[in-house]
Amino acid sequence: MFIRYQESLKKQAEFIESKRKDYMYTKFTTQEEPKRAAGRIRGLIVEQHVTDFFKTNYPENYKEADNFEQWEKPCNHDFKLELSDKKVITIDVSGPQANGKFGSYYLKPKGCDFHIIARIIGMKSWDNIDYTRGFQILGVCDDIDYNQNFNINKLKEFGKWIESLNLKKL
Repeated sequence: MFIRYQESLKKQAEFIESKRKDYMYTKFTTQEEPKRAAGRIRGLIVEQHVTDFFKTNYPENYKEADNFEQWEKPCNHDFKLELSDKKVITIDVSGPQANGKFGSYYLKPKGCDFHIIARIIGMKSWDNIDYTRGFQILGVCDDIDYNQNFNINKLKEFGKWIESLNLKKL
């Protein structure tokens, strides 16, 4: 599924990164190393675009993460969805690593319900990204399947996953 780029969401990601960067412990090395700084903002830009898709299309189901605007507090998810049976599931958004591959960092908090895997269409390398080309949701996986050696071929189809949740679309 394609998600259109929005400059306002990039600006929002930059604001969040400015508040959160000192606390993002999965992005270690020297905090201002260019490749690491690029990874922080890249992940937040992807996260903001995917999150906005759910805020916009499923506002009755969408819930903020447990650490919303608590910059120093780590969290294993980026947002939550309340299903029709009132069950709440936690969702992590995962974009590409610096090498373009997907998978969990060894320090990434575990325990969310699902990971939505999204790519940046205009990513040629970690330091050559055209966000304006948009994003593609590649699919979804359960937390237990998301690790450092993640197999992207085992993703659930995004559309079928959405249908299985029985969300109320506007």
